[in-house]
Amino acid sequence: MIQGEFDYHLNLQKSLATCPNVRGVVDTVKDLEMFIYPYLSGDLLRLSQRKLSEDTRRYILRSALQGLMIYVMVNEMVFRVNDDELNSADSWRHILRRHISYFADEDGLNGFLEHIGEENPFYDRLIDLANTFGPENPRQPFERWGYVEADLRDLVGKMANLDPTKRITATEALQHRWFSKTGL
Repeated sequence: MIQGEFDYHLNLQKSLATCPNVRGVVDTVKDLEMFIYPYLSGDLLRLSQRKLSEDTRRYILRSALQGLMIYVMVNEMVFRVNDDELNSADSWRHILRRHISYFADEDGLNGFLEHIGEENPFYDRLIDLANTFGPENPRQPFERWGYVEADLRDLVGKMANLDPTKRITATEALQHRWFSKTGL
């Protein structure tokens, strides 16, 4: 959690407390800005080490994605970084560059640039980041990750489209054909 955002995240936690796919906070230590969650013996990695059917693995992944969708549906940004923190270091550069590499095609990037406008301080930064890709350092478009199921690539690509006019809503995402495979 970003220092000083305890109340923001606590309010976000409270608004999600009744959602079945989100593990909710059970206690806090305000002085340390710490949340306490129900104890889990082991970790989620152990699920990947079990011999589970493909349908069960898909179900687990879809359930986690539904939990993430809930954050979007309550109109809150989970990993919010304020302007002071963003401008004080160049951590944004790595995050945005990766997002451009995985999810930005030319139309999506142009749509996003049009959306934010030339007066936005990130307008030129995004153009500069997009220009850092080349033969020695190519983009790694998610849509070409053959080891990821085609329907999942389609869903994630539509959710992560840089152009906000082409990005699907959380409701549309939950109606995507990828979710229908296990009858969710």
